[in-house]
Amino acid sequence: MVGRTIGKYKVLAQIGRGGMGTVYRALQTSLDRIVALKVLAPHLVKNTSFVNLFIREARSAGALSHPNIVQVYDVGVQGDIYYFSMEYIPDGSVEDLLNRHSAIPLPRALQVV
Repeated sequence: MVGRTIGKYKVLAQIGRGGMGTVYRALQTSLDRIVALKVLAPHLVKNTSFVNLFIREARSAGALSHPNIVQVYDVGVQGDIYYFSMEYIPDGSVEDLLNRHSAIPLPRALQVV
């Protein structure tokens, strides 16, 4: 996927992988901003239940607005590629932070919470 354009997003690098898909750092060309682009795994595209769950996840997250929750910007499909874009967090998720450090100092843990 790296180097491809999906919708209005140019995929720059893979930053994570999970059970439902892969997350990439991408450039939203229309606004010239870096986003995280989650793409549904190709083998799940054939299963309408997973496609519906993926879209529901994007819409549910997109309905939330809070400084400590990643903002979802867009959801779409291009051919057989289902994706949604969201705010890019350079330091990664809380899980990434925990994986990098055996213990998080109290002041930083309070910031995260």
